[in-house]
Amino acid sequence: VLPPRSPWALWQLAQALRPDTLVTVPYTFATVGQVLRQLGLGDDRRLKTFLDLQLKLYSQVSADETAVLYAATALSMSQAPQGLWHLHGSMQVLSDRLEKALVRDGGLLQLNHRVQQVQTDQGRVIGVRVDDQKTGRTWVEPADHVVANVTVQNLVQLLGDSAPSGYRRRVESLPAGSGAFVLYLGVDAAAIPADCPPHLQFFYNYGGPIAENNTLFVSVSRPGDGRAAEGRATIIASSFTDVAAWWRSDYEAMKQAYTDGAIQRLSSFFDLRDDHIIHAEAATPRTFARFTARDQGTVGGLGMRVSTFGPFGFANRTPVEGLWLVGDCTHPGEGTAGVSYSAQTVVRQIEAL
Repeated sequence: VLPPRSPWALWQLAQALRPDTLVTVPYTFATVGQVLRQLGLGDDRRLKTFLDLQLKLYSQVSADETAVLYAATALSMSQAPQGLWHLHGSMQVLSDRLEKALVRDGGLLQLNHRVQQVQTDQGRVIGVRVDDQKTGRTWVEPADHVVANVTVQNLVQLLGDSAPSGYRRRVESLPAGSGAFVLYLGVDAAAIPADCPPHLQFFYNYGGPIAENNTLFVSVSRPGDGRAAEGRATIIASSFTDVAAWWRSDYEAMKQAYTDGAIQRLSSFFDLRDDHIIHAEAATPRTFARFTARDQGTVGGLGMRVSTFGPFGFANRTPVEGLWLVGDCTHPGEGTAGVSYSAQTVVRQIEAL
């Protein structure tokens, strides 16, 4: 349980420590960039670029900013024997299973509803104010515990004036979050090269940013994996992008330019002639803001800098009693496995009360 915020959590952490854990102590406050320089590899541009490309996906920031202990964990998770995995039938399968499990265990899933406020009294959560977005009806749902799967920025907004001042200041001092431009293509199978890997990462201009379509992380469906009909395939390509630019631009023109640019660059590897593209759509920070309500449409949680990873990050147990935070702003960070671990940690803490 990181960071520990109760005697129980501290005891769990102490039990998890092993003698070989002490090997990591000298690197507690180090970044990947600092370790590279210590090893005489700080000027190895090829290695540095490779690490920047990988770590941007997992930690949201470059090697110079990523905490080395987080990087060691993230990079090992993406390699054998762990690696990257797909669910047969796409991530929708996971959503369907979660929904069925919720109903099985007596839960109620309410779609088209939005929590507008977390209500507190004398430093303890007492409920949430909910809006039915179809009927406009509003009510307060009383609760002893509230588990919020939101960003820390959204959590402060939901608390309003009830947000503890120190917590608010820490959130407001965080660097701007990452945004994503994502292109979704449904294509004829002929568009996919023979023996195409399921994951690819393209970097086009060595001198350019690891963002704004200069790098594309690509996921390609495999025949029979449930993500596309027979004779068809899906290509999902994503690139980091500056969130603020999407809120002050000619949005439709910018979205089309990014879509066209991504297709053009992907065409250097895939056969994306017009008759091979069956369907194309794109998502931007404004898309994610609309459909997920994440602040400014950011993705990936907090950058895993020394100040925000592991023991120095935001705890599941918030300063408001009975209010819990899960998701990619808490340990161990983004990704399906990461946020699932975060949720499991909260369950254990609530059960231990």
